[in-house]
Amino acid sequence: MTTDHPFQHLFDTFGRQPVAHADLVNRQAYEILSKTLSGSLEKAGRFILLRAPYAGHGKTHLLAKTQHKLGGGYEFISLEAGFGGLIQPISVMEDILRRLSRQAPGNGELSVLDLLARRLFAMALQPLVNSGEVPCQDKEGAMAALRLRPIEAFDFHDPDAITAHWAQENFEVLGEKLSSELAKRSNLSTSEAAFWVKALFHFASAPIQDSTRLRVLIEKLGGDVSTEMKRLITLLGLLTLLTRVVLVADDLEGFSKNEADAFTYVSFLSSLREAVNRLEVIISINQDIWENAFLPRLGGGLVDRITEVVIDLKPLNEEEMVALLDSRVPGSGKRIIEKIGLASA
Repeated sequence: MTTDHPFQHLFDTFGRQPVAHADLVNRQAYEILSKTLSGSLEKAGRFILLRAPYAGHGKTHLLAKTQHKLGGGYEFISLEAGFGGLIQPISVMEDILRRLSRQAPGNGELSVLDLLARRLFAMALQPLVNSGEVPCQDKEGAMAALRLRPIEAFDFHDPDAITAHWAQENFEVLGEKLSSELAKRSNLSTSEAAFWVKALFHFASAPIQDSTRLRVLIEKLGGDVSTEMKRLITLLGLLTLLTRVVLVADDLEGFSKNEADAFTYVSFLSSLREAVNRLEVIISINQDIWENAFLPRLGGGLVDRITEVVIDLKPLNEEEMVALLDSRVPGSGKRIIEKIGLASA
């Protein structure tokens, strides 16, 4: 498919900024989804079921448009199921880390993961300094730096960043205290918090130009399935202390003939949502697949859980069809509709 094809942008990829909009199409669903995901971080955390009457009805475009509108402070993570619809904790962790490894706008060579790691360390260190558990000559100055300038305070690459280099020198003891504090804040396991504090500390303190640091971090993730699930839950729990995390399950047509895998997939998402209070999960699905592959195997309790918020896309009327076509081929929507002949279709 060539890049100048007039219908190129019909084939949106979630995570990429949608270029052509038809504001009239799915407007109500867009407003509901945006409002549901808006608000303070403290109020985050719900299941959202986004259903479309047919394939190609604009679910992915709606998600991409919402992601672009909400902007900073949100991390939309697209979930990729493997062969047979199988989804593994380690693959989700890799997807999250690769997503966060992108360059942070306005922060030089730092990645989004660098910034989040530094903010986590600063968050965990504040109560330790405030209580005197970590002694400090200028307590007020240190607290202000950790609260207002966490990125600079934990700049491991700045020789004048006293806090960062002190933390490196004392990490063997400090790491345990940071882990304990973060585990308490996220209501998660201290041992798993310790795993991520150590892993992220090594990542953030490694030279930024080191092209292997993400690969080294990912190589530490492996374990048995139970361990990997605990690490995924802890990673999500730590991230949701700082940002809105939205897991998006889109492109679920592969489950149309496999109810067992659909049940396993939804159970996996439900386990994550139940374990991480502030986690947002969106299931984007066509109505026929929902009714034929998912509903028959899901118990009432699980259905209630994943239908916490339901957003149904409505079939397009002629005015919306014209607007959609005009957004792709300006000025040609009405003419194309006339040639299609909807009345006789």
